[in-house]
Amino acid sequence: MTTRWRLHRHNEAGSILVIAMVSLALLTVIGIAAITTGTLEREISGNEKTYQEAFYAAELGLAAGETTLESFPSRSSMREGVQPGSYASGTLQFNAEKYQLEIKTPADPAWRAVMWTEDHTDAAKIDKNKVPDGLSRVADVPRYIIEEREFVPDSIGFGVTYGKPGVYRFTISAHGTGSSKAAQALLETIYAKRYD
Repeated sequence: MTTRWRLHRHNEAGSILVIAMVSLALLTVIGIAAITTGTLEREISGNEKTYQEAFYAAELGLAAGETTLESFPSRSSMREGVQPGSYASGTLQFNAEKYQLEIKTPADPAWRAVMWTEDHTDAAKIDKNKVPDGLSRVADVPRYIIEEREFVPDSIGFGVTYGKPGVYRFTISAHGTGSSKAAQALLETIYAKRYD
């Protein structure tokens, strides 16, 4: 009887080592999974922050475009086709398949992607002291484009500055980037202003 008990006890001694090794391997896998998840979460939050910067930069571009429209004393001050960032009705379209704004000019009647540079757009004139900290690291200055959308004439005016008095509706498109140029946002709004 004593011999059997010793044999049985001797066989169990190796199982503790196996259990310890399996536990150690399981803890290693859990640790690696936790590190990988933490790294992934950090990258996701960094990307989200960059895209939020791009969105807010584009909103800043919209605000600059609206301010520019408000500063025009008359409709003729827009000078579309002459001043970068100001276009006549029908010269811009949004291509939903390519997610880009396209332009058509008299010199080039084909639709081409708008290049968000000084040639096509106007940069948002921003006082660096008033820029929020989150937007001070954007890769490029927010830019905007103003296009006349439509004109609704009325008879409530005393003078005529650009044809008839009435309400002009403009489309303002703005482009912003985050701290990486890969993060881009394109926003659009319709802005109405009455000119006499």
